[in-house]
Amino acid sequence: MQNKKPTSEQIDKQLAKIAQLQNRVKVLKQRQNAEERKARTHRFCRRHGLLESLLPELKHLTDEQFKSLIEQTTANDYGKSVLKRLISEQKNNG
Repeated sequence: MQNKKPTSEQIDKQLAKIAQLQNRVKVLKQRQNAEERKARTHRFCRRHGLLESLLPELKHLTDEQFKSLIEQTTANDYGKSVLKRLISEQKNNG
């Protein structure tokens, strides 16, 4: 068998393949990011809808008032302990 040295044409072909694969990776990453954003938006809407169904008065609050409510009712030691317990239960069950 004769050992062929790569020609510039072979190198160009391989470089073109590399460029195509890099572009494909870029497209796949963009698609993955779009799917993650869509899932995040869906989760936000679903959870906020649930929250408003439990507390209909929330729709009358400003964003600052809503933030204050969340901070005062959940972002404290009790809220953090409840969250930690729920996450622990989820890990143990799943």
